[in-house]
Amino acid sequence: MYIVRVIPVVKNISKEELSYFSTEKYDPGSVVKVPLRNKKVYGIVRGSENAKKMKAEVRDAPFEMRRLPARTTHKQIWSKAFTEAALHASSYFAHPLGVILNAIIPQKIFDHIKDIPESSIKPRKDNALPEKLAFQEGNERRSDHYRALVRESFARGESVFILVSNKTDGARLRADLSKGIEMYLVDFSRTLSQKDMVALYAKAREESHPMFIIGTSKFLSVDRNDVGTIIIERESSRAYKMLGRPYLDGRMWAEIYASKTGARIIYADSLLRVETIGRLDRNELQEHAQLKRRIELPTIVELVDMREKTTGIVRDLPALSETMRTTILTAHDAHEKVVIISARKGLSPATYCKDCGTMVACSICNAGMILHAGKKENFFLCHKCGERRSAQETCVKCDSWNLQAYGTGIEKVEKELKELLPSEGYVRLDKDTAPTLLRARDLFSQWQKHATVLLGTERILSFIDEAHMEVRATGIAGIDALFAIPDFRMYEKIFALIVHVASFTKDTLIIDTRNPEHPLFSAVVRNDLMSFYREELSLRKTLSYPPESVFIKVSLSGQKDEVLSELEDLKHTLDYQDGDIVIFPALVKKNKLYTMHMLIKVPWDKWPDEDLSQKLAHLPLKYSVKVDPDSLLS
Repeated sequence: MYIVRVIPVVKNISKEELSYFSTEKYDPGSVVKVPLRNKKVYGIVRGSENAKKMKAEVRDAPFEMRRLPARTTHKQIWSKAFTEAALHASSYFAHPLGVILNAIIPQKIFDHIKDIPESSIKPRKDNALPEKLAFQEGNERRSDHYRALVRESFARGESVFILVSNKTDGARLRADLSKGIEMYLVDFSRTLSQKDMVALYAKAREESHPMFIIGTSKFLSVDRNDVGTIIIERESSRAYKMLGRPYLDGRMWAEIYASKTGARIIYADSLLRVETIGRLDRNELQEHAQLKRRIELPTIVELVDMREKTTGIVRDLPALSETMRTTILTAHDAHEKVVIISARKGLSPATYCKDCGTMVACSICNAGMILHAGKKENFFLCHKCGERRSAQETCVKCDSWNLQAYGTGIEKVEKELKELLPSEGYVRLDKDTAPTLLRARDLFSQWQKHATVLLGTERILSFIDEAHMEVRATGIAGIDALFAIPDFRMYEKIFALIVHVASFTKDTLIIDTRNPEHPLFSAVVRNDLMSFYREELSLRKTLSYPPESVFIKVSLSGQKDEVLSELEDLKHTLDYQDGDIVIFPALVKKNKLYTMHMLIKVPWDKWPDEDLSQKLAHLPLKYSVKVDPDSLLS
């Protein structure tokens, strides 16, 4: 009789492993289905011990051990390096190993585990020290470089894995790089049936010839031992981060995996993240090719000063500058295309009382209310919790009717476009007009065929990238509202937005702003990429923000006093001395639960801290733990 230790591969569990009785010994790495609560889940065997040697432990166990059913497979599907990488990821992301495995291996592979072959690929020669590199170039030049890199890798008998965060990037790379190597290219980023996905997964594991693999982070689990290079394509994409437990960042998982397999890792983008440049500065990463110091924009960036030239009472300011209006009319007469990005939703992103200065806020979560246009009357909508109420209200503090909407939202831009162009002259594409992907594609097609202006939020950028389009002129309206968002990465996001829009603009990108002297705009106009990076890194160093620190956010919801008390107790339990711990409120949800966050600042070279990581990983499931969160407030 044996005691078998199994790692349950599930999304929500606080235990690292479970123990079961079995009449036979299981090899580490075997895949089994085990009973957990009232269902059966997949698990990976960690080890087997003779029950006689563990007699005392079994007798004193506080639970009754269950019998393990017949094994699912005798195969050891994943390598020792993959398992070690998963263990390290468990420590880095502060979640149990089984939760990490659930995030990095597709569920469909477990469902068809008998169809997945053991890898028979001859291992490549390991590098003494795996390289960590950064590569900054435009899309076209990156693709040219990848083409040469794949040929060189194949000549050395090595496979190449390009990590992508979405289908659009996968499709672009497949179109650019597949010529001549179609037989050896596998693309997991496209939509696949379960049958096709399992077949491709098996092919990628057993094909003796080196492979060129495109896929999301889950498909690093193909685990070919001849992969010599892993490229993280468009590494600045926020889509690499999981929205649910364990909030894994696919980029960091790829780096951890590469470090265990001996593959080199390349962070690649047209505009690298500030954190990536910071890692270059401290020699944690090296330049793959000479780093681009200037932004090679194919267009003129024109800043239009929208500040009032008059004194006295502030009137309702226009959403579009005269420069942008003239550009739109000229393009319409010439049957050319224009794209306008609205930085915010609604009519106006903020409303204040002009008598006392109080902001119109959500009564549930206290976030600023966004003014929207309705069919019968305007209304306020909270974009955090969804509260909606009539705009016919008075100030909650002084009861004044003198409420003034400020800023530019997409509905305000559309209102001015209606006055400027005939109804068929523009198409608006955002979440409100296109709640489904099918509707969004239909609206985008309408613009391509008939209309002059495509008005939308950042959502439209992926459609333009997918279509490989260039337009004569572009504009960004309401960009100033983004500077007010309390997000330490906001300047980086604004800078990336401008560069992205400029990349598909032939002639002129017009930016309407009331703050044209901002250093960020100056860097864009001068095409000076490094001055922007230097400013950001200097500020973050002063504040000990990433990349100087690793942020860990622990969130808890409940009754206000209880939540505060529990987080204070947790702060005492964690007893972390090498960094700072701060507790702050977030929002009150619809069900009246109060959410609070605990922010732990860890020096970059001290994470993962094993003791702290283990304490966080085994917190009850009511706690949410995010390492390197995108936002500190939401």
